[in-house]
Amino acid sequence: MIDGLTSTDRPSVLDRIRDRSATGLNRRRRSLQIALGLIWLLDGALQLQPFIFGKHFVTAFLVGTQAGNAQMIKAPMGWVAHLVLHNPAFFNSVFAFIQLSLAAGMVWRPMVKRALAASVLWSLGVWWFGEGMGGVFSGGTPVMGYPGAVLLYALIALTVWPSDRASTSVATSGALGDSAAKVLWLILWASFVRFLLLSANRSPQGLSTALSAMSPGEPRWEKSIDNNLASALAHHGTQVSAVLAVLCASAAIAVFVPALSSRGLSWQRSARCPGGVAQDFGTMFTSQGTDPNSGPLLILLAATFWPLARSRDAACS
Repeated sequence: MIDGLTSTDRPSVLDRIRDRSATGLNRRRRSLQIALGLIWLLDGALQLQPFIFGKHFVTAFLVGTQAGNAQMIKAPMGWVAHLVLHNPAFFNSVFAFIQLSLAAGMVWRPMVKRALAASVLWSLGVWWFGEGMGGVFSGGTPVMGYPGAVLLYALIALTVWPSDRASTSVATSGALGDSAAKVLWLILWASFVRFLLLSANRSPQGLSTALSAMSPGEPRWEKSIDNNLASALAHHGTQVSAVLAVLCASAAIAVFVPALSSRGLSWQRSARCPGGVAQDFGTMFTSQGTDPNSGPLLILLAATFWPLARSRDAACS
């Protein structure tokens, strides 16, 4: 009920409230589309690094990411790696052009739907042939970037898809709808819990060893962070993994509980900042990294689920 209004006044006021809410969602959605485009721009720029135009990139990344995967996954990856190895400079130029084009399409509003659709297809292809499916079938850990940053590009593209559907957040008003968006969020974070608790990832030295392995090739300041974190986590991997698993479980259910939503998403966004440090920012500072890893993408994904603040007018209804 809206106090002080006649029955004939109420529909028009409610319409204004709905319009204001829709405007807020559209503005936030557009900001997130541009943010995703800027990350694609960064990826395209990283793809233009000299190292990536050589054959060593193919052997180190396109071949190296095959390890631990089943033959049915590795075989197509091997075909792609073999093809690119014939002329890495040409193929890398094509890869960079595609990513820069996706960035331009997301920033230029008339092309945003086409760019988002293309980014989903491109992301899934890169996730398989370039990232070996991000460790999904080889026991990866979220601390190091599981399930692969590029898979998150596809999920974010679907959550920021242009839509006129009314809802409380960008993700639940997008192409996936309320239920599917929340279920995919649940699956993602529940999988984090599972992989954090795998025996190899929760071993006393698991996290420490993983961090130590990240330092070669990094600048001195990043090596210092890796080594200090590895030293601090030595023999404490089990406890830290358990704490992270509990936090990930709370994030998984937060979107289903309005009272917990903002708090759950807040800790998730805050936790991904140190998570990005642990991932060495996708090794971008080694002149060999091709993306910022999963940390920034998870922050952006959380932003798509962030509840739209209720207007004062809506509070009166």
